[in-house]
Amino acid sequence: MRLFRRAPRSDPRRNPMFDLTRRLLLAAGLSLASLPVHAAEPVVVFAPTSLKASLDLAAAEWARTSGERALITYGASSELARQVAEGADVDVFLSSDAESMDLLDAGGFIAEGKRFDLLGNTLVLIGGPGHTDPVPLESPDAARLLAEGKVALAAEGLPLGDYGRESLRHLGVWEMVEPHLLTAETEPGVVAAVAEGQAAYGVAYGTDAVAQKAVTIVATFPPESHAPIFYPIAVMKEPPHPSEADGFVSFLSSEPIRALFEAHGFVSMH
Repeated sequence: MRLFRRAPRSDPRRNPMFDLTRRLLLAAGLSLASLPVHAAEPVVVFAPTSLKASLDLAAAEWARTSGERALITYGASSELARQVAEGADVDVFLSSDAESMDLLDAGGFIAEGKRFDLLGNTLVLIGGPGHTDPVPLESPDAARLLAEGKVALAAEGLPLGDYGRESLRHLGVWEMVEPHLLTAETEPGVVAAVAEGQAAYGVAYGTDAVAQKAVTIVATFPPESHAPIFYPIAVMKEPPHPSEADGFVSFLSSEPIRALFEAHGFVSMH
């Protein structure tokens, strides 16, 4: 016995709400076919916190031009990589260090031929707005300067913290600076500590320093003092949304978006 009877299929064009919508669109010079079509599900992206300001703008532009959406989760690259390795459904992974990407690559999580270095960054010493003259970090004056007050440094294990410790050791000032350290648990926390007066100086990414008007770049660390600061990007081996993932990565490499990243202080690598 059939308990339910399938209702006859109705013609949506006979629905009064459909007719009202059609007439309103026609009055505005539009049609149903001209409405932007959005993807049923967004492309899922994991990215470092240091990219948030520029990547949010890039994602908004991608949505405007393509109708596709990006759902971006920001955090420490090492933690995001761990989530990917534990099975998180991710389409695209952006890292602020090569090591996190290398671990995923070695584990077979990255699609072959779909990894490259998207952006580069610089490492700078920042101070409050009163600093006007650059200080060569190789000079004895720099060591004395760093001993004058608290120096904000990202926690060990964060890419920014590792770059900073490597540079300070390379320059031979680590032992002088270490007693004055103020450890920031997040990378943006370094700039915030200096901007709020909690620390006299901080070791930050050049891009973060440019974005914060309450700090001044006192010096730039020599490139040879630390490993190159690259932001590799990759499509996962089995992305939930493969075509959208490829499209988003290609969009981030386009000329207008490269210019957007460069306006935020990044160096275009691709």
